Amino acid sequence: MVKALDPHPDDLWLEPCVGKGALLEALARAGVKSTQITGVDLSKGKERADKLAKVARGVEFLKWARRTTDKFDKIIANPPYIAIERLQKSVRAAACEVEAFNCLKVTAAGNCWYAFLCAALNLLRQGGSVCFLLPAAWDFANYAEPLRQSIPKYFKSVEVFRSEKSLFQFAKIQEGAILLMARDYRPGNGTQPIISGSFARNDVFSAEVLAKRLGDSKNGKNYALDNKRYPAPSVIKPGESKAFGELIFIEIGGVTGDTSFFLMNEEKRKQLGLPLTSLRPSVTRARHLISASLTAASWNELREANERIWLFDPNPTSLRDKAVQNYIRWGRREGCDIENYKIAIRKPWYRARLPIKVDGFISGMSQNGPWICFREMPRLTATNTLYVVDFPDGSKPDLRAAIALSMLTTMAQEGFSKRSRRYADGLIKYELGDLRGVLLPVAANTRGSTVAYKRAVAALLAGQAEKAYAIADNWFFNRATKVIDG
Repeated sequence: MVKALDPHPDDLWLEPCVGKGALLEALARAGVKSTQITGVDLSKGKERADKLAKVARGVEFLKWARRTTDKFDKIIANPPYIAIERLQKSVRAAACEVEAFNCLKVTAAGNCWYAFLCAALNLLRQGGSVCFLLPAAWDFANYAEPLRQSIPKYFKSVEVFRSEKSLFQFAKIQEGAILLMARDYRPGNGTQPIISGSFARNDVFSAEVLAKRLGDSKNGKNYALDNKRYPAPSVIKPGESKAFGELIFIEIGGVTGDTSFFLMNEEKRKQLGLPLTSLRPSVTRARHLISASLTAASWNELREANERIWLFDPNPTSLRDKAVQNYIRWGRREGCDIENYKIAIRKPWYRARLPIKVDGFISGMSQNGPWICFREMPRLTATNTLYVVDFPDGSKPDLRAAIALSMLTTMAQEGFSKRSRRYADGLIKYELGDLRGVLLPVAANTRGSTVAYKRAVAALLAGQAEKAYAIADNWFFNRATKVIDG
């Protein structure tokens, strides 16, 4: 990273989150003098590498960035990855005051790395450069989209290096990482950039390959997902489809704010002596979606396997139970992070906000595209690791199955693939906004769709994705297709 930023003798450097000082050591090895480097870190504990720069310890960078009048030629960082809503109140407020390029605002829905990057851009001199190590969320997070779109307008060149293999395996972080390199800053006049720089996307396999490729933009290649697997059926004609969001309402599952307190398996429930009236049956992982529908019997299989399928959600009657009272008391005292933003805004804090109407569940992470697992068990809910779907009132089972089956057609899979975000381990993530816009074929006659859907899901879960898509295509495209009204 240091070499790729091309150190010059007169450069002034900023490292906004020094930590143990790995980047300071790299700067020293490159011959950068300590008087040329400013370091900032929230931790008050001194580190051996601090002597390699002018390091301010016990200083919160986001507040510091608003006060300082210093400008820098090079900024290099591995910023913290933590949701802004989980920050202390004062730091959260400082993050939400950050703007990049005098127009891009940071919100509480974002992440600390995004606030650090935006704040750092404000401290660049004209002609300056930045190199940031970022999480995979740079590629797909909605809150980062304005900066993704704007940054090439303010730099002569922007390069994004994506490592498919985790760069942080020692820390057990499995996602791939992004290295953002933006060179030669041109601030323009106010909010209007004066250039339109080049942009290159480099897809690399590992840290070793990344090290070889850094700084060599001539070797870069545009990044594109492989969509050849999902050819759109030629029989589909314009007007014979509807957007996913027009057919189904979809939202994120319940947000607990502290899964270690709110979620538990059957063994823990028994140890605590909590009555069933204080808990709600839940699904919390993609692996819990084990068939085309979840019944009480199939959910009981998860419970007997000691999966974490109970959500603490005490009703008024259960609050009189001593075990429930003791658990809430323990949570308030030490067992639950009640200062977490999602918990602090709730009254009472120990009852998570859950989806009101749930007809089925979807995993946002999947190798084979999203599919619906129907809910056939009363009170069963899901946490925010899954999405929940709500069909229009009065929808008959065959109509619901036909819509679910349409998601497995090659037409739909092509749409999902174009909007997906790839992770290092091969998993694919789908954001809510991405899902809502995908076009699905619709059928005038939905008879037999339930049987076909069960067959397709069984094939999908057996690792036979192509067979599942073939079942869906055969049901749809060997029949007359037509837009469903209402």
